[in-house]
Amino acid sequence: MVRGLELDKKRGNILKYVKVAYHGFRELSKDDKFDIYGSSLIQDSFDEPDYALIDTLFSLAEAYLFAQLVDFKDNNPEKIPKEVDYARMYKDVRAAVDLCHCDGTLKQMVAKEPNRYINEDTMIVPLIKMIRDSGRSTFLVTNSLWDYTNIVMNFLCGGRTVHGPHTCNFDCVQYFDVVITGRSAKPGFFHEESRANLFEVEPQYGMLINTDNGTPMPQVGDPSPNFLPKSKDKGCRVFQGGNVGHLHSLLSIESSSQVLYVGDHIYGDILCSKKVLGWRTMLVPELEKEVELLWELRDMRKKLILMTQSLLSIESSSQVLYVGDHIYGDILRSKKVLGWRTMLVVPELEKEVELLCELRDMREKLILMRNERDSVEDKIHHLNWSLKFDDINENDKQEMLSTFKDLEAKRDQIRLTHQQAQIENYQKFRKVWGQLMKTGYQSSRFANELRDDSSTPLLLCVVEKFRSEPLDREGSERVIRLFIFSRASKFSFGASQLCFKSSMEEHRASALSEGVVQFHNVGSRDGCEAPHKWSSPGGGKKIDLKKQIFCNRSLNMRNIIAVGFDMDYTLAQYKSETFESLAYEGTVRKLVYDLGYPSELLEWTFDWNYMVRGLVLDKKRGNILKMDRHKYVKVAYHGFRELSKDDKVDIYGSSLIQDSFDEPDYALIDTLFSLAEAYLFAQLVDFKDNNPEKIPKDVDYARMYKDVRAAVDLCHRDGTLKQMVAKEPNRYINEDITIVPLIKMIRDSGRSTFLVTNSLWDYTNIVMNFLCGGRTVHGPHTCNFDWLQYFDVVITGSAKPGFFHEESRANLFEVEPQSGMLINTDNGTPMPQVGDPSPKILLNSKDKGCRVFQGGNVGHLHSLLSIESSSQVLYVGDHIYGDILRSKKVLGWRTMLVVPELEKEVELLWELRDMRKKLILMRNERDSVEDKIHHLNWSLKFEDVNENDKQETLSALKDLESKRDQVRLSHQQAQRENHQKFHKVWGQLMKTGYQSSRFANQVERFACLYTSQVSNLRLYSPDKYYRPSEDFMSHEFHLLPLE
Repeated sequence: MVRGLELDKKRGNILKYVKVAYHGFRELSKDDKFDIYGSSLIQDSFDEPDYALIDTLFSLAEAYLFAQLVDFKDNNPEKIPKEVDYARMYKDVRAAVDLCHCDGTLKQMVAKEPNRYINEDTMIVPLIKMIRDSGRSTFLVTNSLWDYTNIVMNFLCGGRTVHGPHTCNFDCVQYFDVVITGRSAKPGFFHEESRANLFEVEPQYGMLINTDNGTPMPQVGDPSPNFLPKSKDKGCRVFQGGNVGHLHSLLSIESSSQVLYVGDHIYGDILCSKKVLGWRTMLVPELEKEVELLWELRDMRKKLILMTQSLLSIESSSQVLYVGDHIYGDILRSKKVLGWRTMLVVPELEKEVELLCELRDMREKLILMRNERDSVEDKIHHLNWSLKFDDINENDKQEMLSTFKDLEAKRDQIRLTHQQAQIENYQKFRKVWGQLMKTGYQSSRFANELRDDSSTPLLLCVVEKFRSEPLDREGSERVIRLFIFSRASKFSFGASQLCFKSSMEEHRASALSEGVVQFHNVGSRDGCEAPHKWSSPGGGKKIDLKKQIFCNRSLNMRNIIAVGFDMDYTLAQYKSETFESLAYEGTVRKLVYDLGYPSELLEWTFDWNYMVRGLVLDKKRGNILKMDRHKYVKVAYHGFRELSKDDKVDIYGSSLIQDSFDEPDYALIDTLFSLAEAYLFAQLVDFKDNNPEKIPKDVDYARMYKDVRAAVDLCHRDGTLKQMVAKEPNRYINEDITIVPLIKMIRDSGRSTFLVTNSLWDYTNIVMNFLCGGRTVHGPHTCNFDWLQYFDVVITGSAKPGFFHEESRANLFEVEPQSGMLINTDNGTPMPQVGDPSPKILLNSKDKGCRVFQGGNVGHLHSLLSIESSSQVLYVGDHIYGDILRSKKVLGWRTMLVVPELEKEVELLWELRDMRKKLILMRNERDSVEDKIHHLNWSLKFEDVNENDKQETLSALKDLESKRDQVRLSHQQAQRENHQKFHKVWGQLMKTGYQSSRFANQVERFACLYTSQVSNLRLYSPDKYYRPSEDFMSHEFHLLPLE
């Protein structure tokens, strides 16, 4: 067993993100997996109570025993009572495990012979001394009780045992400032609202004093009353229980972002500490040998906790580095609730990295085979389409059929060879579960949680190797080669990573030609070869980089039976310079004439290029923020005034509880519709600051934002905007003659098409007439209903994202297109709502073409299209929250996000590749100089150096510091120039510094595909198998060739 698996208690199955599944020890076939887990309308969350996560080393044995019991029950049904199903067996296994822990069986054995269960390590004491000599405090937080903690730490720090020649003492506590032992009950420990009492422990006898009420109260025995909790005149203090608030008080931590916490439990350490507290987190996976390595991992966690960077008098929680092995118990809570910096220990990484190096050639071979397979499949799609729809004479048809047959045979042969090679590579890591951090070409669930919740994030192979690196490295984006890995070393584009490495640049430059960037995560992400152009003869022409479809998750279009579209900013691309200006002007007029704002606002102008998607408005403070995927604010403006680094830290980086940056205090700029209101809000902030007498005192920034939103809503409600668009659609909407051919192609391939839009029928009809036939209300070709022939169902006024919840009780009204009148179809009997439409329009009628509706929910849509599985639907939209997130997360629909800004972004990425190469070299030089400075500083402080050598060292140190300042300044200037090439203010849409932006992170998480225009779908086969490139984590990035 390995971590990252899930137990399906009801069915007796063991899953690895459903890519690999076993029933007991019997592997499930692909069809079995799909039948069980891939056919529900609502996507399974795979969480409690029906599933159990194998996310700690402690749970490996119980998972293995559960698998054995499943097989035993299947093979010997008469020996297990009928009422004992798989879920009951798992419950009994858990009860038995708890009994072992409750009666102390396990820990008594370890205490008796620690050398049998724990690896000795003579480097621990020198390591801790080195940390303390560097001026840092150390603390230990463990769920084990004091008696057991003392025994283990005695063994680790001095080889002392209970029954050995050197008996246990309390010398080990001298290496810590604070020790918090059992009953801390992580992850509950990470909640400040936890009311767990904090008891101070008297080390000699293990007796407790309740410190919460300020008066020592004997809990066990009669400890000395002068052992007070507030005393500061002694060394290490030992406690039991409590919560993270107590720990912060003891270490005087003011900001959770100062803490780095390291653990091995995705949920107990990492998820809670990051999600609840906002601590920085680091995850440590398991060792290879189960019981022995389990304790070695525990040992390593004890060692690494000593490397915490917290000062004894910590003012901000972001000054604390916490090291642990438990992703849930250590990392998540300390990171999310507190904002500690966290470091996760991953002992398995040593073997994984070694194998990745050994299997480089195998991986190159797999990439080539995958490219060849994709190429053959594209040719088959093209021939199949030609045979079906092109007018071909008999001779050519026979020749094409022969070629088609040969290609199919070749495809089957390549597929078989490729799959066999994949299996061989897979089994090199582990016979059953394969690579810890991978499931196929994608990151495993364990790796994904590590990336999300280990905020630095760092992965440590072996603690001894860490000692060879300086402790004073600056910043959280450092790369410590081979031993400590930081994801910030990667340059990610949206959901993808543009994988650069200075030693590989020559190879990569030669691979980029014909105007197509062949990065592994750019283009169709089908490998190195750019995708074929579907509409071209022979299917061999390269698709322009700006028109490519980018893939985050595998999507086989053969499994899709229905393709749906949003209308606004998806099918209908509005012209920002006219449409957003129209929205801005209408909003300003509403503010002045309806909401009483000063008339000066009418003279304001709108810069439609200023704002970008992915920003966050801080309503209370009047700030506009751009943050990275970990919600760290990197760019911030107050109105139009840029905030300094100190201002950003003071406002957003010094709280004990990390801000979620969500409603109601913040507003997300995640649609193109909201750019004008964000710009107007910034103008109002500046206006209030510069003219306080013109804005009433009771109107603060939050109230101004609320008024802007109200004015926008008024513009939409009174029809101001849509009347103008309806009058001159060609002024506000881009014409696109490829939309009709695209929808025809999808329908010719045998798929249903549908339209779901929040716009009402009258406006929808006008826009779709313009898009599908150039018809306008007042033009020579008046509006009609011909465009409905391209859809099976049209749902208007859908009120997304609420539409995507089946429990939504919104009525579904059928629309009579000619008059726009409605019929209530929910009760089965036509009921006139407006006018007196014909009662013949029934919900269940099947003898007509496209049917138009208003309102309803996704359940109605599934019924209308006879959809049995949500994974059979591909939905295309432009709104990350209203279209993509809900449809993906709640339903499990396959999703495609339209990102018009991508065209310019991709083009600039290609043009600026040399600048980025220069930035990497400058960053490497800066790191090298800083490392030398750290080494010299350490030598001067702790090594015995004679006077001559000392003067030489000081001179060299001065030169290096001068060089560092120069290199840092040049690097920052070059970064700024690169940043401004994309956007003068906000920089690259998909990046914030070296990290993915928050917007990019959402694209990666919720969009299966993303592209710049919906019409780009026409350039690919309707039966295309979209495959993502391999996901890379930091420990793989510098090891695997990417040619």
